[in-house]
Amino acid sequence: MVELSFLQAKPPRESVGGFSIRLSVAALCRACTIDPASDGIISLTAPVRLTRTGLAIRLIQRDGRPVSQGKPYPGLIALLRKARNWWEQLQTGTIDIATIAHQEKVNDSWVSRIVRLNFLAPAIVEAILAGIQPASVSATSLRTASLQIDWDEQVAMFGM
Repeated sequence: MVELSFLQAKPPRESVGGFSIRLSVAALCRACTIDPASDGIISLTAPVRLTRTGLAIRLIQRDGRPVSQGKPYPGLIALLRKARNWWEQLQTGTIDIATIAHQEKVNDSWVSRIVRLNFLAPAIVEAILAGIQPASVSATSLRTASLQIDWDEQVAMFGM
């Protein structure tokens, strides 16, 4: 016998709870072709919460990291790539933010908010590229955050 249940404490968008797995020792031993030592139950519980990040809903651990780590989010990578590309164009001195905004059919403010992502703390960029950033690091949070100049403050702001 194997039971899997989600323990939900609250119904809002971010629920705090966890997963509980209960295994019958006898059933587990039979499945492994071992003589059962007892008839007990093994209970495993993982405290997690469901969080919406972009279009997806992910399981998040207590420390803010996703349960399934290591798969970079393409939207964040594209955002960093766009920021880098625009910054390189601006560094040539032959183009300005207004021109980029006109070419991309967005407003100047949007370009400015994206370009400043070039100045993210290396730890945040590395976490995004590795797919291990906390749920607090999303395309929306990066675009709207008031980024500090100090990298340690940026890391603290995103709970890393």
